[in-house]
Amino acid sequence: MSNEYPPPPEDMPREKIPPALIEWVKRNTNKEQVLAGIREILETGGVPFEEIIREVEKRVNAHERNS
Repeated sequence: MSNEYPPPPEDMPREKIPPALIEWVKRNTNKEQVLAGIREILETGGVPFEEIIREVEKRVNAHERNS
C-alpha cells in the first residue's frame, strides 16, 4: 500500500480556513489524544464505517430528544 495520494482535481474548490476556526481547533484539540487515536487506528485498522454512522445517528437522536 502506498502512502502517496493522487493530486486533487483541478476543479476542486479551494477556500482558506478562517483564522478564527484555526484558533478554535488549537484551543479545543489535545495533540497527544489525537496522536494516540491515530496510532490506535494504524494498529487496529480502525472501525467499520457503519459503526461510525450508527454513533453519529445515536448522538443526533439524543440531541433532538433533548432539544
